[in-house]
Amino acid sequence: MATLNIILDTRRQKAGKKYPLKARINHLKKSTYLSLDIDLDAREWDHKKQRVRPSYPLQSKLNLKITSVLTGLQEVILDLEKAGRPYSAKSIKEKYLGLTWLLLTGHLRIFHLRKMLQQHPVDEDIAAAYALHEVQFIDGVIEELGVVPGAVAPEVDKEAEGVVAYDGHAASLVR
Repeated sequence: MATLNIILDTRRQKAGKKYPLKARINHLKKSTYLSLDIDLDAREWDHKKQRVRPSYPLQSKLNLKITSVLTGLQEVILDLEKAGRPYSAKSIKEKYLGLTWLLLTGHLRIFHLRKMLQQHPVDEDIAAAYALHEVQFIDGVIEELGVVPGAVAPEVDKEAEGVVAYDGHAASLVR
């Protein structure tokens, strides 16, 4: 089974003596890294607890993001284990990134559909047919990728209009 760790990549120093924070995915003696788009000073990172130190001003928000990414990766690993097919560290990363992209794209498509219908009122039957088409399209892509119900794109602001957790059906994305 794959293992996950959060590391401060001190091999690559960025501006201001900061280093990128990454998720390391290990499986079958192979590793791959997933950037968390967080740069920290070495003093702000607790290596043992794999958490941002409490002294850092945004520590709770960053630790929540770290937990969200780890949860998403663990769901992908469990899904792959349940499928019983061979997988690699790289395929875990690719599937996780694909799910993140899919969920964000689905949210954006539905947001734009709502906006378009508000700006250009059309017959209710036409609007319902178009919405059904969008939902069926997203459900088809979700089924093809084997998305785990409950997955949420970690980079998405959950407070934004139209962004909700995926519960197994694209219709739930429409509020």
